[in-house]
Amino acid sequence: MATPVNEAFTQSGWLHEPKLDGYRVLAFVVEGKVTLRSRHGLDLTAAFPDVAADLATQPVQPLVLDGEIVVVEDGRPSFNALQNRARLKLKRQIADAQQRLPAIFYAFDILHIAGINVRGSTYEQRRRYLAQYLHPQTHLQLVPAEADGIALYDACVAMGLEGTIAKRADSIYESGQRSAAWLKMKTVQSGEFVIGGFTTGEGQRGKSDSFGALLVGYWQDGELRYAGQVGTGFNDKTLAQIRERLAPLVVSKPPFNTKPVSRRPVIWVRPEVVAEVRYYEWTPAGHLRHPVFLRMRDDIDTHVVIGRPDA
Repeated sequence: MATPVNEAFTQSGWLHEPKLDGYRVLAFVVEGKVTLRSRHGLDLTAAFPDVAADLATQPVQPLVLDGEIVVVEDGRPSFNALQNRARLKLKRQIADAQQRLPAIFYAFDILHIAGINVRGSTYEQRRRYLAQYLHPQTHLQLVPAEADGIALYDACVAMGLEGTIAKRADSIYESGQRSAAWLKMKTVQSGEFVIGGFTTGEGQRGKSDSFGALLVGYWQDGELRYAGQVGTGFNDKTLAQIRERLAPLVVSKPPFNTKPVSRRPVIWVRPEVVAEVRYYEWTPAGHLRHPVFLRMRDDIDTHVVIGRPDA
């Protein structure tokens, strides 16, 4: 996993990739059988048969790839379209979605090839293995890597992409670690937070299928620390979807280590849902300043939201 930093850079010994707005996935390919697993072990194979079909035809197997599944809408990756595809269960719906919103697996690393573990090889060497052995297809592509990190970042900003990832050329693959050899630079400052409750709404948001603001936090020392209320960034559709998602999780007591103060009544929920939030900075009291809801993160387990995103 990559460590967040504030500014893009160009420096000898580093390569830079575009940061794509999708699901981080490990692809296992063995004798034509494909398994797609999310960062937290969820099996996504059935949701993306177009990706699995292209991986199954790879000429060199067995193969383990690390990459990002994205769905492109209006010329750029759409996380909302991706989540809508991932939620589909019926084969007919999935087949229809393949035509309207095709998915692409962008491979950026290789862990095993033909039975050989290459995680101990350098990133530069692993990029060469990818270029040599990966056979790109409609739903399978290789993420580009550039030496000029500043130029790539500027291009990503212009294209509306999420940012860039810098990787040290001589670094090995550190499984399950947040490494200083991989650095991420986002075009906006954002982080994942656990939802612990929501306030009742006012005015138009006073309806039963709506709410006023989300109360969010993060895990630290085994406790859910309160980070603030998020009351903007929603539309009528997301308000209803989130309210429906939280309805079965309602509990009588706050899940936070200390009860947050709110001017509106709060409905508490079990901390089982993660939201991504954009914010300006942290206040001295440890709360988010000017937070804005970006989206739900179905691909992230609540228990991995540990510590402040900027820590």
